[in-house]
Formats: sequence, C-alpha cells, structure tokens
Amino acid sequence: MLSTGKTLGLAIREQGITAVLVKTSGSQRTVCGGATLPFSGDLNLNEPGKLGKELKKLLQQQGISASRCVIGLAANWIACRENGFEEFLRPRQLTSDVFQMGRAYIRYPGAPRFQQLDAILNALINRRYGAVASFGEFGLDERYRNNYERIRGRYNELYSALNNVAAAKYWKPYESAKAVLKTLHRDYDLYIASGVTRCNPLKPPTLISPTGRSNRDSTMIRIPWIMLV
Repeated sequence: MLSTGKTLGLAIREQGITAVLVKTSGSQRTVCGGATLPFSGDLNLNEPGKLGKELKKLLQQQGISASRCVIGLAANWIACRENGFEEFLRPRQLTSDVFQMGRAYIRYPGAPRFQQLDAILNALINRRYGAVASFGEFGLDERYRNNYERIRGRYNELYSALNNVAAAKYWKPYESAKAVLKTLHRDYDLYIASGVTRCNPLKPPTLISPTGRSNRDSTMIRIPWIMLV
C-alpha cells in the first residue's frame, strides 16, 4: 500500500539515480529514507525499461514507497532525446548539459518559449548561447529539420502541460482584475499573451494608459495592471 504524507524525490545525475523519501507534517519536512542506483554499462538512460525495474526493486528492498513522486529533468532535454537530437546530449554528463542549457536560458527571461528553446538548442549543439532566427543558423544538415520541428512540438506540449498544472494550483486572478475584464469585454476582444492581457478594440474608444497618454490611435492596447498571478 502507498504511504500517505510522503513524497519520493528522484535526482537523475551522471553517476546514477538518487532517491530520497521526505515525510511532510504541516510545515515540517523530514528525510526518512534514501537510496542510490548507480549506472553501469548495461544499466543507464538508454535502457529505460530495465532501469525502471531495477529502481523499483531497489526501492522495495529499502522499504521506500510514496503516493507522490517528483523527478527533476528539463523538458527541453527530454524533447531532444525523444526526437532525434540525442547525439547532442551527454547522459553521462547531465550536469554539464544542464549548465549549458541554463547559461542560454538566463539570457532570455520572460521571452517566448520557442526563443528560449532555440537558445538552449544552440547551446547544446554549438556551445553558443544566443537564440537563432531560423533553423539554418544552427549549421545543421537539412536532414535534422524534421527532428527540430518534432522537438518544438514536444517541447510545446510539455511546456503547456506544466503551465496548466501551475495555473490550476497557483495562478488566481485578482478580483479587481476580473471586474475590469468584465467591463472591457463589451468593447474589446481580449487575449492572454505571456500572462499579460491585451485587447483589440472592436471600435476605437479612448483608453488612458498608466502614463496618462491616450491610446485613441492604437489598435493593440497593453494593460499591464491586469496581469494574472
């Protein structure tokens, strides 16, 4: 039977998988078990089925079970591995890969997801940390183009799924923001982009921006005070 009030954390590193069982009681967190499954020649990330069976056996031997499990792996790394870019990854040097990805990612805080992804891919492929404007700037053979498009699709799925989970649990609109949106929807088509509400006027009314300037001639009006958090 699965334990209640416990969370299993799995850290996937170059040397193997480390498992830690954490018990939660109110605001208290207590480590109450742990184990490490080292990688070997025939036991590694290239053999996920075999690896999963060995991990399950190890956890059972150590008496570790939980109703929840948290696994740390970058969505972009998984997308690359699943869609034909695995030759640019180094499963035995995950820390290095994560460092390269992080170095690229931090250059684009708040940027569109695909711009962030292209910067990360550029880091993994070329060890350069800027986003590219097109596939050709990666310097890859044309045979990789379809793989690149699959990576974008898979990354988009993972990114959206994580956003949906976070939105359901953490992102709640301010009541005042909901009231403003209810008023604006009569004269505007409202859209959500990157967490910021934008609106396209059906007819061009006057809207005063936070700076006090009129947006009478604008066809796209940003309303930064209606950010949903």
